[in-house]
Amino acid sequence: MLSERFALTQPSLEPMGISIERGFTAADPAEAAVKRAMVAAAKRVVVVADHTKFGDEEFVRFASLTDVEQLITDDGLTKGDLMSLVGAGLQVVTA
Repeated sequence: MLSERFALTQPSLEPMGISIERGFTAADPAEAAVKRAMVAAAKRVVVVADHTKFGDEEFVRFASLTDVEQLITDDGLTKGDLMSLVGAGLQVVTA
């Protein structure tokens, strides 16, 4: 298993979808499995996604909102989405 063989300091992951209910998702089960293993092995998890990923839910969840420490996104998030993410404990950085 990846988490047993590697120590990741801070992977940057890109989801296909993000929702408050399901967290971070991918369309491909194999891709989600690799990302899930990276999250498990990481000391700190960062997700990079533009605002168009919010509200989308893909087939397979690879991380919950509480698994991720920081989200880097653009300034297109609605205030409600931003408040929900911050309320879930994410540090949100807009670039």
